[in-house]
Amino acid sequence: MMFSRRILVLLVALACSCAPNKSASPAMPYGVRVVLSATQAATLAAKLANDECERLYKRRPFVPEQYEAGFAEGLYHWGYLDVGAPAGLSAEVWFKPDGSDPHVNVWFSTDAIPPTGRDGPPGRPQPR
Repeated sequence: MMFSRRILVLLVALACSCAPNKSASPAMPYGVRVVLSATQAATLAAKLANDECERLYKRRPFVPEQYEAGFAEGLYHWGYLDVGAPAGLSAEVWFKPDGSDPHVNVWFSTDAIPPTGRDGPPGRPQPR
């Protein structure tokens, strides 16, 4: 009887020591990192691009389907500098497979020359 009680105590102790860390995400055991799917990566990238675009230009034009999320050299990559993008806004986002360490670039491109006055652009010799 004493021997089986010791085994029971040992099994309970082992089970408690193998329980996941409660401070970690409840869905994932401690130390396990989630790898995003390409669809999840595109969704995250569009959100990050929209957050940065809103900060810079007060607009949120990007959708996940706008660019394909590719995976190369250990990073997800979404978007590129697209000078012909609708409204002139394009973005490039890259991050680790779990979505951490994001880097975001947002660009506004236009081929319009801003007005500089009736005499033409600055730096150009003025007619006499």
